[in-house]
Amino acid sequence: MGILADYRRINMSMAQRIADLGPWFQTLDFGNGILSPGRWNPRQQAAEIAGWIPGGIAGKSLLEVGSNAGGIGIGLAELGASGVTLLEKGERYHRQAELYLESRSLLPVQAVNGSAFDVHRMDRRDVTLWLGLVYHFRHPQLFLDYAAGCGGALHVVSTQATDLPDLTMTNRKRKYADNPSPLLGWEPTRELFLKMLALAGYDIISCHQRSGIEWTNNLYVVCKPPARPVCDLEAASRILGGPGIWS
Repeated sequence: MGILADYRRINMSMAQRIADLGPWFQTLDFGNGILSPGRWNPRQQAAEIAGWIPGGIAGKSLLEVGSNAGGIGIGLAELGASGVTLLEKGERYHRQAELYLESRSLLPVQAVNGSAFDVHRMDRRDVTLWLGLVYHFRHPQLFLDYAAGCGGALHVVSTQATDLPDLTMTNRKRKYADNPSPLLGWEPTRELFLKMLALAGYDIISCHQRSGIEWTNNLYVVCKPPARPVCDLEAASRILGGPGIWS
């Protein structure tokens, strides 16, 4: 009876800690039937991304930029990635990731509370994930120039792309009419996004179009960054990380 009571008490404590850190974007499994109340589960994304990496993810170092609560990066660590760093700016997301890591304490993962525009000052990784970021910015080409210049062996970059037939970008405001901001970032067509990656110096390895509630974006591109940046990384970092640059 004592063991059962302890088990229930531990579960209730974890459930309360999860509730205290809400709201959650990601649905994460904390064990014992406890889930964070998020909008999507990153497990399938992690499994598919692992399959896109040439030679597999096992043993490769990984940086997830804009990791939210870390579900994708931690999922890739469970699949064999080594030396995983989760990078997200904001105390709540950082604490969510640290709480999730308590239930995954043996994994080689660290959570860092920092900006995406600190990446050029960090160690290069075998794999860097830039997922769900580019379309939030007023200057998406500069964002891609910066990301490509941060180097490493392989990047995975995702966006929400439109199915229009030409080389255009669409203001995301059309999806969020109630938002008072006149600009909510840009969604490019698939063809335009691939050209933007090439302009940033990337060599494209593979493209993956996805849909459904398991996916936060509909276009994922695995690519190799250039040997040399196409922009001044410090200057780009100051511009992209400056006030008002997020749409």
